[in-house]
Amino acid sequence: MKKKDLAQSEIIRPEYIPCILQKLSDEEKEKDGWEQRLLTTLSNSQYTAKVVLPRLSEVFSRHDYPPLTLPVATATSALSALDRQILEVYLEQKSDPLVGTIEPSMYLGRFDWDTTRRPTDVQPYVKEIITNMIGVHAE
Repeated sequence: MKKKDLAQSEIIRPEYIPCILQKLSDEEKEKDGWEQRLLTTLSNSQYTAKVVLPRLSEVFSRHDYPPLTLPVATATSALSALDRQILEVYLEQKSDPLVGTIEPSMYLGRFDWDTTRRPTDVQPYVKEIITNMIGVHAE
């Protein structure tokens, strides 16, 4: 195998390709919700920044190509900005329903700010909110 062919085969190995680029059937695409697609995109973006770009730079330098310092830094910066935007959209979409249930649930449970009683337990809506927050965090 020639040196050039070896370099190309090293770049195109499957572990270099994020899973979002792999072909999915239409059924699989429809099955995933917007949340799953956002999280997959976020994961692929981080994988590209932390694994693909450094390996690509390493392969180029190993085969005596000019250093990719500036392109890698630019791509990493763009991926970081994309990560922030994706995370912001995801958290906004997931937190709105949670925040929207807190106040109405407080008043439905006859919450009274002026009470002198010591609390012994929390209302069921509090447990539900905490469970939903744990679910968002786990995703």
